[in-house]
Amino acid sequence: MCYVVLYYDQKHRFGIFDKDTKKNRILQNLAYIAIGAIEGIGTGLLLKYMLKFDVSSLPIYLGECMLVGIAFMSIIQFLIRHLGDIGKFIALIILVLQLAASGGTFPVETISEGFKGFTNILPMTYSIRVFRDILIPVDNSLLYRNTCILLGIVIGVNIINMIIELIKIRINKNIKEKDEEKNGKIEDKIEKTMDYKIVGGNDELLNSKIAENYRGYIGYNPFINTRDNPDTILEITTKLIEYTPNKVKETKYMNDFDEIYTDENGKKATNTVKYLGKHFFKTSNMKVEVKYKLTSTLTGEVILQGSKTLDYEEYTYWDTYTVISGTLKDRSQFYQDGREETLSDKERFFREMAIKVLRAINQELKKLPDYDFLKIYIS
Repeated sequence: MCYVVLYYDQKHRFGIFDKDTKKNRILQNLAYIAIGAIEGIGTGLLLKYMLKFDVSSLPIYLGECMLVGIAFMSIIQFLIRHLGDIGKFIALIILVLQLAASGGTFPVETISEGFKGFTNILPMTYSIRVFRDILIPVDNSLLYRNTCILLGIVIGVNIINMIIELIKIRINKNIKEKDEEKNGKIEDKIEKTMDYKIVGGNDELLNSKIAENYRGYIGYNPFINTRDNPDTILEITTKLIEYTPNKVKETKYMNDFDEIYTDENGKKATNTVKYLGKHFFKTSNMKVEVKYKLTSTLTGEVILQGSKTLDYEEYTYWDTYTVISGTLKDRSQFYQDGREETLSDKERFFREMAIKVLRAINQELKKLPDYDFLKIYIS
């Protein structure tokens, strides 16, 4: 019995009744009572037909087996439900005490005075007396008396259990309502105002470009006028890792060019020249580490926090061609030199990097719950 009850731990069985409602708590208790009844009847039948128990009345015998099973299940399930692992330990202690003090293993008269004090408060005492009265019927009044005591234990334990369960449900409901009210107030406040703050960083120009473009790329805030007392602060810290402007890489190669012309006889002819080609590839690139943190000024809670490493690059390329062997008859057929394009100057380049930083943060903000202030409007 102890093994069965300890195995059917309240937290892991009957998952369909997990929702914390009065109805489900009652269904859980009924499920455990049913297990106790089935276990009690099953054990009784096993003893009756395998050990050849001679009972005065089979229905009364099975009824008492069921009552005993329910009683033990109710007690130990009560301990486990409300005390967890400590309840399991207490159940084992009760089991040991019952083996020694209930009169089942040793006659009550032979046990020590210390154990005798437990005899009349242990449910196994009355279970043993009930089965003795059934196996050796002497006085039916004793059977009824012990049965009533066991029935009282079952009713009492389950009433106390349900009272505690109802108190727990009420307490949990009050806590949940208070949490929802608190969260609702916080969300109502958070929906209203958000401002930003640029913290540290190692490049003033990049910081200034982030400040200039913040309103256009982080999101529309209809409560800009309350920025002196915002409810959330978005802190942005950038570290310029690398900035390499207008770096040109030159690659040389040699090749032949076949010029088609008409000779003095009016026939098609080919003039082959050798030329040197130069391929130019110009880049400007920047690497920035950005850290961001969105904090509620109401609670101090960090709502969003993270970091990213971002790259931004601009490039252009062109080629030039120089004849180094032979003479062209008509240069219009030959390759035309490309022109070097101008990349963004430093001001514009840093502005583009700042916009990329803000857009990256904005994408993270979009992943938060759909508070009004996070309904982003990106250009």
